[in-house]
Amino acid sequence: MNGKTKKTIVSTLLLGALLVSGGCLGFLGKDIQFQSFMIEAPRPGAPVEKPLAARLRVDNVTVLPPFNVRNFVIRKNDVEFATTYRAELLIGLDSNIRNIVFRWFSASGLFGEVNFRNQPGPKYSIALGVTDFHADVTEKKAVVELHVALLREQKGSGSKEIVLTKTYRGKEPFQSMDATDLVRAYDRLLVRLLQQIEGDVASTLKAQQQ
Repeated sequence: MNGKTKKTIVSTLLLGALLVSGGCLGFLGKDIQFQSFMIEAPRPGAPVEKPLAARLRVDNVTVLPPFNVRNFVIRKNDVEFATTYRAELLIGLDSNIRNIVFRWFSASGLFGEVNFRNQPGPKYSIALGVTDFHADVTEKKAVVELHVALLREQKGSGSKEIVLTKTYRGKEPFQSMDATDLVRAYDRLLVRLLQQIEGDVASTLKAQQQ
């Protein structure tokens, strides 16, 4: 490699560094406005009159690939997934859904106390896995699948018993691929799924009391 070639390579690298640090790319970045969207799925209706158990801990939520991203995941056909809305992002699904479940069961009245902390004493805990969360563009429907496990801690032993495990899946039509329409479809769908989950949890707690 001669001296002239070396100078050309060095000049090219320096130019690239300038573009990244404060040049053209920095200028382009100023034009991008990122938007964050949060799913809320508020619980409708009044709480139950009397708690069926003392305490519930909401465990961390696990989101499986390829849905563990902040982009909107779309299904283009029977074998192909993709992401869209490069500047429109979801709040992290793991923390978003964990907060939704916390607020839902706090409003349900099924438990005397709902929290995130591991406190001493007899209690239940609920764990969720998000195994599907996408917009199917062929059907124009939002799709969500949740795997739920309710565990009861054995009094005095610290060991846990699984008292409920079930997979909940549903679909909800959306009008357009606009991010706001998709989030509203996810809201409606999660409300329906959480109503089913609450009903099964309530039935399980009643059976535990017998």
